[in-house]
Amino acid sequence: MSEADEGPLTDGELAAFAQRLLGSDGDRHLLVAVSGGVDSMALMHLAAEAVRKTGRGRVMAATVDHGLRPESADEARFVATEARKIAVPHVTLPWAGPRPATGIQEAARNARYHLLAQVYHSELCSGPKTLLTAHTLDDQAETVLMRLARGSGVEGLSGIGKFESFKFVVDERYQSPLPAGLRRLEQGVGILRPLLHVPKSRLIATMRARGLTWIEDPSNENAEFERVRIRRSVAALQELGLTSDALARSARRLRSVRDALAELTLRALNDPAFVRIDPLGFAVMDRRVWSGRDDRLVEPVQLRVLAALVRMVGGMPRPLSLASLEDVARQISIGWHGTSEPSFAATLGHSKIERTAEGVVIVREAGRRAPARLVVNPGQSEIWDHRFFVSVGAWSPAALEVRELAEAGARALKADGLCPASAPVAALRCAPAFFDGERLVAVPSLAEHWRRLDPEAAARFAPALEGPCVSTFQDHRTYGTTEVID
Repeated sequence: MSEADEGPLTDGELAAFAQRLLGSDGDRHLLVAVSGGVDSMALMHLAAEAVRKTGRGRVMAATVDHGLRPESADEARFVATEARKIAVPHVTLPWAGPRPATGIQEAARNARYHLLAQVYHSELCSGPKTLLTAHTLDDQAETVLMRLARGSGVEGLSGIGKFESFKFVVDERYQSPLPAGLRRLEQGVGILRPLLHVPKSRLIATMRARGLTWIEDPSNENAEFERVRIRRSVAALQELGLTSDALARSARRLRSVRDALAELTLRALNDPAFVRIDPLGFAVMDRRVWSGRDDRLVEPVQLRVLAALVRMVGGMPRPLSLASLEDVARQISIGWHGTSEPSFAATLGHSKIERTAEGVVIVREAGRRAPARLVVNPGQSEIWDHRFFVSVGAWSPAALEVRELAEAGARALKADGLCPASAPVAALRCAPAFFDGERLVAVPSLAEHWRRLDPEAAARFAPALEGPCVSTFQDHRTYGTTEVID
């Protein structure tokens, strides 16, 4: 390792850093996630310096206090004090919600990003904005090694992305109360990791050269954590040529493969010959996807199309397990060439996957994790079940409650002749319905289903099904639904 690899960042590197953060024009607002460790403290100082030197942009810092260690509140106060010294606005976000009995690290990560997302949308300017996190070259190498140990494929071994867009929807059971003035939102967040190519040693050198301080997290030495154990093995691996640079280079190359798979998946998802997404919130994959008669849908694309549809239909905020997808896809694929096709049904990601003569039908799993009831006032729009945009017209005489149509409602509509046979019973039961007390007012998604099926019939049935209401299935075919966890 050369002296340059250990020394502080140079003026040229700092200028390039500022360019990455702020671009060439505009007034970009930066939200820096700061824990108090050397990486995030360096990021906060360098971002503030970039704004001062260029005269462009604004910086704000946020610290999530998970409350998992006694020192966490003091650490948040330390960050706030250091931010104040350089005139950077700072907010502390406590994770005050209930904690899961298991999987605490993952729940804490989800809560952290969810809280940061609220500040990102509520406190930052309406123009260009970015959430900055302080992942380094060391973090990238450790991540690749951890995933290699699990037998990961393209998604896992492509490591951490330099820039990614996410939509964070954390499990409602572990959501924190928000600080005063923040409104809970479910919107996308753009995350930039501008230090991903920088070794941690150089950030330490940069901070020391400027006489700046940081906090050492004792959990970074706790061998109970997988990342700590991996970190301790890095020195031995470097002697074999498995350097952080080499691991990061492999990750970059695999990420280009991952991007190519995502592009092919999006093409298939948007090809009506392969996929049909219904306004009622269910999806159908044509049998050609599984019969092997179209070489455009090779197995990796096949799996990612399935993942995207399951996540959309099931309202799943998180990517699905590749191992689970492979197991379901393997069973779906059996028997398409025979004269009698064996039936198959499975559940995955809050969805039921069933093979029919038409293809593979994916519906929301009825009776599983029933979504909370939602009161929508006249003129108001909300998101229900992570799947539908729902709204009530301003001319409605009263607020309406959105909940599942459920079995009784589906039976009543069928009895009135308002349900076509093409609407799966499970999809009907899970469709958003608007109620005034116990009186069913509208099922607008069913009206839209009629329009797709039979416009002439829709002209007769839609007025009775829509009322003053609208519900639109969120079609995420171009937003992050192709990812899987491997």
